[in-house]
Amino acid sequence: MSSLAAHLHRTPTTPDDSDLEMAAWDTDGGAMSTGPQHPTAPDPTDTELAWLAVSAQLSEQAAEIAGRDDLVVSVQPRTRSGAKGLFATREAAIELESGLFTGIDPATIDASDPADRERYAAAWGVFCHEAGGHAAHSVWDVPHGAEQAATQVAIMLEESRCEAALVARRPGDAKWLRASASTLILPNIDPAPGEATSWAAAGAAGLILARADAGILEPEDVATLEAHVAEILGEEVLEDLRAIWTAARECDDEDAETMIDLGREWCDLVGVDSDAPAPGLGEPGPDGIPGPLAEAVGAVMAAVSARIAADGELEAEIIALASAAAAERASEAAASASAERVSGRIFGPASGPGGRRRTRTPVSGTRAPYPAEVAAAAQLARALKTAAYRERTETVTHSATPPGRLSMRGALAHDAQKAAGAIPTATPWVHTSRRHQPSPPLRVGIAVDISGSMYDAAAPVASAAWITARAIAVTNPDCKTATVAFGNAVTPITRPGTNPTAVTEFRAEDMAEKVCTAIDALDGGLGLTRPGAARLLVIVSDGHFVWEERAGAQARVDRLIASGCAVLWIALADGYAPAPLNGCHVLSLADPASAGAEIGKAAAKALSATR
Repeated sequence: MSSLAAHLHRTPTTPDDSDLEMAAWDTDGGAMSTGPQHPTAPDPTDTELAWLAVSAQLSEQAAEIAGRDDLVVSVQPRTRSGAKGLFATREAAIELESGLFTGIDPATIDASDPADRERYAAAWGVFCHEAGGHAAHSVWDVPHGAEQAATQVAIMLEESRCEAALVARRPGDAKWLRASASTLILPNIDPAPGEATSWAAAGAAGLILARADAGILEPEDVATLEAHVAEILGEEVLEDLRAIWTAARECDDEDAETMIDLGREWCDLVGVDSDAPAPGLGEPGPDGIPGPLAEAVGAVMAAVSARIAADGELEAEIIALASAAAAERASEAAASASAERVSGRIFGPASGPGGRRRTRTPVSGTRAPYPAEVAAAAQLARALKTAAYRERTETVTHSATPPGRLSMRGALAHDAQKAAGAIPTATPWVHTSRRHQPSPPLRVGIAVDISGSMYDAAAPVASAAWITARAIAVTNPDCKTATVAFGNAVTPITRPGTNPTAVTEFRAEDMAEKVCTAIDALDGGLGLTRPGAARLLVIVSDGHFVWEERAGAQARVDRLIASGCAVLWIALADGYAPAPLNGCHVLSLADPASAGAEIGKAAAKALSATR
């Protein structure tokens, strides 16, 4: 690994202002380099073509990150300076070493996909450093003939300065810079074993602690290094150095003079001649044993790596949860759309008695309601209105002026404050406002099994369907109910939003149970999975379905219950042993005629529980 001297602005051996090569910022401390180029021999292989494609992708992304459209990015086996990445100022060129993408097939890279960047986070961080940091903000040139040590410090300070400027524009890029911390920092910090010098400690602070202050690294991750640097330099000197790198962050992109001046101040603080070449990093120790400063820097990098791994796991978990939620929303949308289509088919104009959709209908006819049914409907309507009633809400406010009721205690306090020459703060007027709470609407769907085993339930359920529909129709205009009979097919008995005048009777003689279609029809027609209303699904059946129907019905009931819809399962005690679906409230009736009353109780309970 190179030393802090990599920050130097290297010039040709025989400088000639008319023939100076362009400057470059690279990841070895962001050094501005004018060293000779090292072109590689052409090798038109598939791999090289793949890297050319990646280079083109990165060039497109660089325009957005840097805020300029003249940048050309190239990924190659070796950059001209030997650094992992560099920005050539006068060529507007960014070079990245292909080794940054070790283990990644270039043909699979999609730089436009944010999720794909996770595979090569460190490489993307170096790219952001060069494009968003140096290309966008490292506008100043090192003056010709500037002091070597001061210049090296200025270039070092530019590292955290340009990254802070990038993060201020694009906060999300901080994670990528953090991921590339080892690549960007470690090549410039390789303190010799043994006792570290003030120059080495200050350099570590300028590259690592300054990045923590800029929001790139976390303060707790650099705490060990900060304590060690303070031990070497002293708390006061460290705070003075912090003031310098803080001032550097406030410099304009073109302000080379201030950056060099800050470099001189830095050199004075650590006792280094700003006009002389930069000193070494430390004193060698016995047998090459790392010194405390090297260990502290290693601890920082280990902490950063651990944080990146933890953040990656957390982000992956968040992405997984978000994906699951999106999939759930998509599944719900598909289920709702399917239910609405089924509802349109079942309750459409071509369905039901006399419709074209089925060759045989279970409906045997209609009749006028019996006086007992009319009375039962009126009784249920009163019960539903009672369950739907909500007390008025009261809001009490206090004020210094009317309207409202005058509180004598507040009035006396107001007068006392006024007499004492104070600004009155008492609020003697009390106003109470009362607001009526709207009654929640009710949605009730009834699905009755008309297979042969449910013969005894047909007549009482037909009566219960009429009673329920009649009661709900007069309770609230927004309330809706519907009843379907399911057997070989699904037939509407009462339709959503109607106020039936006659009782529709039906037979229970079918050989199959289309329960899934029945639930979908009621869900789509009444919105049983949509919040904002009291919702109840009633299934009257013994539950003896074929496996496919039972599995589909269970999935639909689970979805309804998860959405907040209550599900009541009514079985006849003298029929087959009931096999209700899981999650339903099961009611076994000895007398089928009591089905209407039980449905009414369940509807009232659903209304009472809805807020």
